[in-house]
Amino acid sequence: MLKNLTMKEEVQVTSNRLFRKKNLTRCFLGLFAFCLTQFGYSQGIGNSPYTILGVGERYTGAFSANQAMGGTGVASANGIYINNINPALLAWNKFTVLEVGVMGQGKKITEGTKTQRDFGANLHYIAIAFPIKPRWTMSFQLMPHTYVDYEVRSTRQIPNTQNFAKYINTGKGGMNKASISNGFIIGKTIFLGAETGLLFGGIDREYVSQTLLNDGQDYRLVLLDRANHRGAFIRGGAAWRPKIKEKLFMSLGATVDMSTKLSTERLQTVEAYSGDRTVAVNAADTVQNFAAGTVTLPANYRVGFSIEKPNKLTVTADYTIQKWSQFRNFSNRAEFSNDGFVASAGLAYTPNFLATTGYFKRTEYRFGVNYTRTPYLTPDGKNVNDYHASLGFGLPMRNLSYVNLGFAVGKRDGVLKENYWRFTLGFTLSDQWFIKYKLD
Repeated sequence: MLKNLTMKEEVQVTSNRLFRKKNLTRCFLGLFAFCLTQFGYSQGIGNSPYTILGVGERYTGAFSANQAMGGTGVASANGIYINNINPALLAWNKFTVLEVGVMGQGKKITEGTKTQRDFGANLHYIAIAFPIKPRWTMSFQLMPHTYVDYEVRSTRQIPNTQNFAKYINTGKGGMNKASISNGFIIGKTIFLGAETGLLFGGIDREYVSQTLLNDGQDYRLVLLDRANHRGAFIRGGAAWRPKIKEKLFMSLGATVDMSTKLSTERLQTVEAYSGDRTVAVNAADTVQNFAAGTVTLPANYRVGFSIEKPNKLTVTADYTIQKWSQFRNFSNRAEFSNDGFVASAGLAYTPNFLATTGYFKRTEYRFGVNYTRTPYLTPDGKNVNDYHASLGFGLPMRNLSYVNLGFAVGKRDGVLKENYWRFTLGFTLSDQWFIKYKLD
């Protein structure tokens, strides 16, 4: 409540609030437009041969603060950061929050005695959340959903000849996600929410077979495969957050990602070359095949548990079942014979949230671990597993705004072994919108 203000002071207070709202709005719109263009051109975070399957590899979906806690978040939210994992817990946000993040990854890929080092970075997310009513918060989000980024080369001798053939298989692209989320508080301890939106994007794959002839007149056969995907999705979420004693809460959460059918348009082009000349393929220089169909993305089920002392300590754990055996490609065939799962745990600790001196007393320290059984199998039928540990910091700025830094190191086993490190950088900008102030 604002008391004993003159008319001039009241106008000045209102003007300052409007100025902050206008600046944050312009910042959001500018970043949103920039991200739209960037997501259209850059998708991956470095070469990954496993993205040759399906529609690519899924991003974790977690924003920077949750990434540093092992990717957990289905049962934990503090009201400062946007929880994009469980839409029900959006209702915990009472301020307007703008979040922007980037992700980078470096890795060493090993197959036998062969090694390759790679690095990639990309915009990871942009989101805004704001309260509509005291028990209702809404959020808009834009982020990459899957990425395809690989290049596989091999050379083999042509049987019964002295010539060799070189094979090059490359892929680029992925899908993006634009969504709207709503979270509600029912009674005192029940949270319900839903996220719905659109998945869209294109994936380009190129297959090159090149015969290396002794006379230098190489013969190349090139297959270009372009698939454009789009489809609506829905995620439901719920949480129960009772107080177990003074300033200590327990939280149980769950989400369901429904199976999604993507409408897919596929264009295949075949071209043949001899040296620098295009040669006929089935009596034509180019053969094109256009077809429309569907791709089915699997359902996911996630549960979580946390113990929270607000603005002090959070300990949380999640478990996710990924029904990859339900995936169906454009030819309506299953590419994965087994399902996957993710087990993760994390904690966040702030020494003194209300400290007026000592910057690092107000810093939030985060740690997490994550184990994922992927849907990939080795040639002898063994599961390919992924392990990583993460560490992060929430560095306070003015008001309730933060710079979020996260680091992770991990490995993926299998015939193709990956050792990787990953960083995330996020910005959380908070302000008060849509709040009516009383003037006495």
